[in-house]
Amino acid sequence: MTPNTQLSSFEQQLSSAKLTREQTALMSLWYKQLPMTLQTDLLNLLAQDTSALSMLTTFLERKQKALRLQDQVAWKKIIQDEIDWLTKMV
Repeated sequence: MTPNTQLSSFEQQLSSAKLTREQTALMSLWYKQLPMTLQTDLLNLLAQDTSALSMLTTFLERKQKALRLQDQVAWKKIIQDEIDWLTKMV
């Protein structure tokens, strides 16, 4: 199976799962980053277990939320460092 055929097959599974547009975009982006062998394994798993897509979607949404929270913490730290630096300068 070619990469484009695999991606098309994966996207068909996403559309049949009735995911939101955001969920579909997140899943597609994540899928494209997988090595070809893992893409094949994932397609095989999804063909065997329909609940796997739901579990995977939940996992990726939680991961994305955690990354956003990490970004917020990192930005707060950067801003606080800038405030501290400016305070020392004044």
